[in-house]
Order: sequence, then structure tokens, then C-alpha cells
Amino acid sequence: MPDTPENQERYPQPGAQKPGCGFPVMRVVALFSLGGGLLINLAKSALNVHERTLFHQLWDNLKPGDVVLADTGFCSFADFYYLLQRGVDSVMRNHQCRKKGLVEIKRLDKGDRLVNWIKNKACPRWLSKEEWSGVPDTLTVREITVTVDVPGFRTTSLIIVTTLLDHEAYPKEAIVDLYRKRWEVE
Repeated sequence: MPDTPENQERYPQPGAQKPGCGFPVMRVVALFSLGGGLLINLAKSALNVHERTLFHQLWDNLKPGDVVLADTGFCSFADFYYLLQRGVDSVMRNHQCRKKGLVEIKRLDKGDRLVNWIKNKACPRWLSKEEWSGVPDTLTVREITVTVDVPGFRTTSLIIVTTLLDHEAYPKEAIVDLYRKRWEVE
């Protein structure tokens, strides 16, 4: 952003930069319609506000039947639960820290299974202890493991997590294609 006193005050430059050597930086989280590419709304703030906080500010734009397609930074037990309470499903890359606290319920196909996420004891900062105690102890989600093999790049494996549990209505390939489209928006 232009280095003006007004911008520096509202969107201060990153703390690691020496004064006078950087520019103001705004953090932005946007909500798009994947079908039409329309920007529905955006939330913005300084870098000291977490992206998840901005994400929550956009939830009033979501309607029952919507599907949130997002990256790993938004993939949490509480977010999945509260979005489901609004009638909104989620498709997100699994957070790399979620390797424990899950129990397989049923294997649907190779790389496609239903699991119960077990609620962590630590209350998320954005919830009160009372709100967190009202969240159930388990949440059923679907994990789809995908191998990404692009010539010239390192092969990698990732896990897509969704609340779209019906593997016949939402085949594995359709979920993978949907997640891939997320990259087109970025």
C-alpha cells in the first residue's frame, strides 16, 4: 500500500521491518462465488488480526446449502461444527496438526473414509468456555487422501476434509475436482 501516515496508522508494516524500510500491509480474506467468480464480500484488517477472525466476519453472507471451499488455515473442529449449525458444508485441506484425535468409522473406498474427529480439550480463543462446552465431543467428517503428481514437481499427498459425507451423492473425484478449483481463485 502507499506509505502514507494514514495507511501506516491503520495497516502498520510488519514488525520485523525496520521503520522507514517497509510499506503498510493489509490482510484480506475474500468470499467468492465459485460458480460465477463474483466477489461476494471481503473482510480486511491489519496483519495483527488473524485470517480466521476475518473469515468469521464473512459468515453472515453464507446461506444454508452453501459449501465453503477453503485452505488448511480454516480447517478446524469448531469452524466445521459452527458452519454445519448454519447449514453450510465445508471442503478444506486438513490441517497438518490433525493427525491425532480421530477415529475411523468406515472406509468408503481407497483414500476415502469417514472419521470421527475428537474435540480438543483446549478452547479456541474466539469462543467462550461456555460455547466450547456446548460443542459435541465428536464430529463426523470425510477424509479424502489425494496424491498430486505434476511432472517437474515433487509428488505430494494431501488430505481433503469435508462435511459432504455421502460418497454416492458426492463422489471422491468430484470433491477432489472441487478443491482443485480453489486454486484457480487464488
